[in-house]
This record gives sequence, C-alpha cells and structure tokens, in this order.
Amino acid sequence: MTLYPNALFKSFDLDDNSLGNKLIPFELQESSKSIQIEAFHVFKLFVANQNKPAEIVNILVTNRSKLLRLLADLRPDKEDERFEADKSHVLREISSLEPLVLA
Repeated sequence: MTLYPNALFKSFDLDDNSLGNKLIPFELQESSKSIQIEAFHVFKLFVANQNKPAEIVNILVTNRSKLLRLLADLRPDKEDERFEADKSHVLREISSLEPLVLA
C-alpha cells in the first residue's frame, strides 16, 4: 500500500477534538482519483478496526451521511473487485454504527 507522506487530515463536524482532526482524510475529496483511492485505503483502517475508541465511533456516526455520500461516489479508474469489496464493507460498517457513551 502506498501512503502519501504529506497526507493531511481534517475533521467534518467536531468541537475542537484533536482525535477527529486525524480521522477524515481530506484527500477523499481531492480531484485526483489516485489520491482519493489511496486516502480510502488509509481511512478504511479506522473503520475496520473492531476496537475503535468511542471518540472515533462517535465521529463516524456524526459524519455518517457525509461519509456515505462521499464513499458511494468513489470509484477507481479501472474495475477492481477488491476495492469494491472493501468499499462495501466500509459502507456497511459506517451504516451500522451506533453512538457510544464516552467514558
């Protein structure tokens, strides 16, 4: 997996939560398809983690509709079954999340 070393992250709807500033790769919104795809591969690690901290779960829930719209439109330049399977898993995971109480 190729990672862009200068990848920057930004939050969507957060109240000064530094954890959230590391969660949503803004490259998912880039015009370059290759940057979007690579950002997705980083982002899916947050979503696929079965031991997500409550803060991450709540950020994903808060931004669910934006994320689902953004990811639904994400397509690689060439047909890629593995990518489509990963994307389907991420979409299902985000859709099924419930907010958690912060400890």
